[in-house]
Amino acid sequence: MRNVVFNEEVALTFKSRFGETPTPSELELLIALLCGQSLAEYSDSTGVSYGTRRNQLAALREKAGLKRQGDLVTVMSVILANFIHGKAGKEPASHSLLSKYLERHYKSDYRLHFPEVESGRRLLVADLGPLDGRPVLFMHSGFFPLLPMPHQADVLRRHGVRVFTPIRPGYFFVPSTSEEPFESLTDFVEDVASFLMVFNQMGTPILSQTYGVVGSLMLARVLGSTAPRIVLSAPQYSPDTGHERINKHHKGWIKLCRSFPRLVSPAVWMLAKSMDAPEKFRRGFKKTYAESPPDLSLIEPLELQPWFDELIHLMLMGNFVGFRNDLIAAHEDWPAWLSDLPNDIRIVYGAHDPYSNHVEILERLRTGGADIEIVDEFGQNSGIFHPERLFAKVFGD
Repeated sequence: MRNVVFNEEVALTFKSRFGETPTPSELELLIALLCGQSLAEYSDSTGVSYGTRRNQLAALREKAGLKRQGDLVTVMSVILANFIHGKAGKEPASHSLLSKYLERHYKSDYRLHFPEVESGRRLLVADLGPLDGRPVLFMHSGFFPLLPMPHQADVLRRHGVRVFTPIRPGYFFVPSTSEEPFESLTDFVEDVASFLMVFNQMGTPILSQTYGVVGSLMLARVLGSTAPRIVLSAPQYSPDTGHERINKHHKGWIKLCRSFPRLVSPAVWMLAKSMDAPEKFRRGFKKTYAESPPDLSLIEPLELQPWFDELIHLMLMGNFVGFRNDLIAAHEDWPAWLSDLPNDIRIVYGAHDPYSNHVEILERLRTGGADIEIVDEFGQNSGIFHPERLFAKVFGD
């Protein structure tokens, strides 16, 4: 069974049926019983006393409202059989697309979850790194939706980190729940909070890259102090009035989003089509980041990576709706939210970043609300290519 359904999915089916969530130790016991072990065998194999395991089983039966162990195993077996049968027929293009990409480029160190959460909606979550790694929730960027890049995947085992990445609406063809980007993002944040609760990850720190900032802080509002630390890498902010730090290209997008929001989708689609070829993307990237040598230095080594061309196509054709949503959401005045949040918030900007408005943000946060670091050798995208630096911020290493 362990090869067919993930532990977290067993917890999810238990909660959907009985309205209660098993603890991690109760969940492991339940899975052992479903796999055919007796209570005594499981107690011996784990080195935990029979009395402790018996108490855990009693707690499980109480949560399920069932008097006998046999009834619990029978009911859960039927529920999981139906879940597995339905799972095969409920994987949309978004799941299939991301699953194939992960299988090709992340080998065995990945899981892909597609649970139905409390709202009745389904949430697509990439899960990278060792199962026993320190968890972090990654609110992804627009250009590079996964952390780390495939050629750096071994950093997760080296640092003992497990990265959960919920995929926002509009990325990898995940559908939006509303035509209004902010409403769709609100639904997404509620679903992520539900996912964290069911997967017993409520104390997980949050890491965001660029446009993941608004969703991260909205989630922090929902979770409160249960999210111990939030690290915002190159968080994007598009104020009402342009700042001299923002170049003309970025000001054009800001004006389009504010004055003609309905034109953002076709504009982003045209941009994606114009760059949907490796050589076109490289030219576009180099033009976009001409003012940032650290960003330019990132692209050249990637041209030799076998997965790079595939990622370009995926992120341009499969993610343009999400990028459009993020452009509009970036106008939220998120710096004003920071002082009201109880979390330890740390912001990392690259000194060469041509698009992040960190000069104005530094001015606004002079009175507090977050710890800000300007990294001399970083551009806008440097953080995601130096994940060990971000993990050190997240875990205080």
